[in-house]
Amino acid sequence: MKNYLQNALLFFALFLMSHTHTYAQAPQINLLDLARVGAVSVTANPSNIPTNTPISVTFDQATLSNVSGLPFTNADIATAFLLKENAVSIPFTATIIGDIVTIIPSAELKSATPHTIQLLANTCTNALSEINLTNQDILFTTAASVVITAPALDLCRNSIPKILPNIVITEGSSASFGEGLAQTFEINAPTGFNFVAGLGSVVVSGADISNAILTVTATNISLTYDVSNLYADVNTITLQNIQVVYVSGTTTQLLKRTLGTAIQAGNLILDDLTHATLTSTPLPTAPIIANMTFGSGFVLTTTTPITVPVGSVGKFYDATNTLIYTSGVSSGSILVSPADLGYVSNTTLATTTFYMS
Repeated sequence: MKNYLQNALLFFALFLMSHTHTYAQAPQINLLDLARVGAVSVTANPSNIPTNTPISVTFDQATLSNVSGLPFTNADIATAFLLKENAVSIPFTATIIGDIVTIIPSAELKSATPHTIQLLANTCTNALSEINLTNQDILFTTAASVVITAPALDLCRNSIPKILPNIVITEGSSASFGEGLAQTFEINAPTGFNFVAGLGSVVVSGADISNAILTVTATNISLTYDVSNLYADVNTITLQNIQVVYVSGTTTQLLKRTLGTAIQAGNLILDDLTHATLTSTPLPTAPIIANMTFGSGFVLTTTTPITVPVGSVGKFYDATNTLIYTSGVSSGSILVSPADLGYVSNTTLATTTFYMS
């Protein structure tokens, strides 16, 4: 008996979804003569598939029944189909309308990973009560992960902001950024650091991204953008001119994606990728005179002796950790003039602190 699926056409349609599984239609890839009695013939094994891809399987006839002869329902799909990621079954939801079965993964698919949609043998029949006799596989590979250029920034432990070098997110392949409107991508400021509100910009390159807007508050970087379904080239997103300021604490902190619906292969929130590294350097603590402080009324003259601490490199800083003078002496006692430290001769100081390193 010939199998009713002989010479069937199965169409594997790609859609793009947000995290709420809202999809926009993308071009179809046709898999011809997929099912045959005793063998499976796959005429295509597409790659570079967006990671938010539901699968639409279209048979060449609308009359499908389960093995009991009852109409093929959504419940039957759960037992008739498997969705595998690296050969491991993963959950999905599915519907059938007429001759079209639509399978929607329960989570965004892993990037750069082989996937299989498998119709199990002996799970459905046609109007002639012919049963599918073999497993039938649809194979595809998802798009490559994005590549993140993650800068490092060291800040002094003061209130002076510094510009964070560019964060660059580049597609690993032309479909690494999935299609969708008003996608959001957010990074929260880590403990001990803030951003400077209102400062920062975004630059995009490539044909697929548009309407990119960057908003920066003291505690959050928020990016919104649209991606078309062209997948015409490799696109990049560059976050630039963001300023960071030290707040408190002593540990190294990482900037990571914390919120948002943006579809970026391999850069989900759960992927926990680093987008920048922030560290803080304490102010020098070695004394210049006594406890680093000139008392109120102290007269700084050209004969003021400065004792350079052992291990010092002879650099003088003010209270904002700004380098004001390098003596070039790494040990012993030196004479520092008022001009060296930014004062005129015989200056009478208020209580003033200098630091050395």
